[in-house]
Amino acid sequence: MLDVPMMPEKDKFHLFIIGLQSWAQADVERSNPETLEQAYVEAERLVDTQRKSYTDTFKSMKKFDHGGKKEEW
Repeated sequence: MLDVPMMPEKDKFHLFIIGLQSWAQADVERSNPETLEQAYVEAERLVDTQRKSYTDTFKSMKKFDHGGKKEEW
């Protein structure tokens, strides 16, 4: 994340929140962070949760060959 030395911490916090996607912004705001660091940690937690969910979805899928037989990945 870019650090602007002369920018007040409050402005950094609000710009960070505004820069999130709407679903992430809502989740981070729901956790009611008081500092930029808390907001960043919450956003990272969301990313880790999303990544794990996405990976778990594809682990259980099976690949089919052209003959219709199932193959393990």
